[in-house]
Amino acid sequence: MIAPASKMAHLQVSAAMRHNSDMDCIYCTRPATRRKLCNAHYKKLMKYGDPLAGRSVIKGLSRLVYYLSYVDVRTIGECWPWTGSIDAKGYGRFNTGGDETRAHRYGFTQIVRPLKPGETVDHLCHNQDPDCHGGPTCPHRRCQNPAHWSAAGGEQNATRARNTRSLAVTKARDIANAERQRVRFKHPAS
Repeated sequence: MIAPASKMAHLQVSAAMRHNSDMDCIYCTRPATRRKLCNAHYKKLMKYGDPLAGRSVIKGLSRLVYYLSYVDVRTIGECWPWTGSIDAKGYGRFNTGGDETRAHRYGFTQIVRPLKPGETVDHLCHNQDPDCHGGPTCPHRRCQNPAHWSAAGGEQNATRARNTRSLAVTKARDIANAERQRVRFKHPAS
C-alpha cells in the first residue's frame, strides 16, 4: 500500500528539517533537528518538559560572565566561594572552552592581570586565617574574591602556606598543652 501524497510530503519536510544545516536551534547555534530545537534541547524538552532545564550556556554569553555565574559574590572582606565543580585538591574547576583550569587562575588572568611564567595565585585569605589547616577541605581554596588574591612565585606561595600552617599547629599545640595543664591540676596524679 502506498502512503497518501500529504503523508509523503510531511515525511519529506521532516527529513529536510532533520538534515537542514541552515536552520539553527532557537536556543543555541547548533543545527535544529526537531521542533526548531537541536538534539540536546529537544532531549531536555522530552525529559523535563523544558528545553532549557538545567544549567546551560546561553547563546552569546561570554566566558567571563559564565565564570562569574559560578561565584557567590559577597561583601569585599568575605571570601566569595566557587559554586561550580571542585577538583580533588579542593580548588574550583572551570572549563575555558576546551581546556579545564583552576577557577581562581582563570579569574585572576581575566580580572587582575595575566600570570607570568612560574607565578601562582596565592590566596591571602588563607594566609591570614591561623585556624585553617589547609588541604582539600580548606574553604579558602574555593575563594574567588580578587581582593584576596596575590600573584606569587611557587616557592613564595609554599613558604607563606607553611608559615600559616606552622602558626595553626603552634596554636593547636598551645591549646592542647593548656588542656593538659587544666586536667593535671584538676585531677592530682596518683
